[in-house]
Amino acid sequence: MTAATLSPRFDPKPRPIPPFRPRKVALPKLTPMGTPNMTIGLVAKCWWNEHLVAISDRQLSYNDVVEAPDDATSKAYSLSKTWGALYSAGNVGPIPAIMQEVHYELYCSEGAVTEQTVRAAFRRVWWQSVNERVRDRYLAPLGIDSLDEFRRNGLAELGQTEFSRITNLIENFDPEIQFLVYGFDQDKHVKASHIFEVGKSGQEELFSNRDVQGFGVIGSGMWPALGMLVNTGAGGYRNLKEAVYRLCEAKFVAETASGVGRATTVSVMAQDGRVVVFPDADISAIRSIWEKERKQDVPYDADDILEKTLKTVD
Repeated sequence: MTAATLSPRFDPKPRPIPPFRPRKVALPKLTPMGTPNMTIGLVAKCWWNEHLVAISDRQLSYNDVVEAPDDATSKAYSLSKTWGALYSAGNVGPIPAIMQEVHYELYCSEGAVTEQTVRAAFRRVWWQSVNERVRDRYLAPLGIDSLDEFRRNGLAELGQTEFSRITNLIENFDPEIQFLVYGFDQDKHVKASHIFEVGKSGQEELFSNRDVQGFGVIGSGMWPALGMLVNTGAGGYRNLKEAVYRLCEAKFVAETASGVGRATTVSVMAQDGRVVVFPDADISAIRSIWEKERKQDVPYDADDILEKTLKTVD
């Protein structure tokens, strides 16, 4: 092909190729935790008849050091009759104790269990767990028994440099845990549904409300799942069957992310606390339908538009 046959804007004079210079790109934070914990957890509201749909994988990851078992553990907890939680964690060790403590607080609480009650329980148990881990990791090796003792005597005993170093470590401690909490207020008159995230690293807020969006997503599979949910109308589902299918779809797409397993738990909670858990056979059937539908041919109308433009280079 000669220069005469090319577009008038084409300049045939060769130009030197500039050397490659890698750019520093600021990556978005995957979760409020600041780290992409290995899992996927999704919860969405069905507005029409007030149900909550929760989906998670069951894989337990070991930072890609050894093969991750796909069907290893449940990542869903029941907190009370009408409240539940999913978790995402780089360190699963503290999870059972945190869940047990929150469950106990809600069980012993007086009056109706509401969003405020659940948040208060998580706030107390969260900071208790974090303070214990900070003490064991940074203070106990120095013979310091508590954060209070560190604040009172740390500067005098350790000196400014070491005191500042440990203070900075404490302030930026990442618990590597995040919860996606969902449920209904147990109020006689109003049974409002709620979704919020619990998790903090550095200067992040402890709670992130997801009621306006109508859905929440946590874990390393967050971005592909979020993209699918936004494109399919998440936050506006009025049909429960559609809500379940679309969340399954988002979970299947999220399996491309590291640390997200194929085994899937799907549950639906009603206002009165009734819960249905989908059998694995049903989830496999839904997956087969989804895989078939997503591989359909290009729509006829789009085919005509594409052919009209592409025939010039065919």
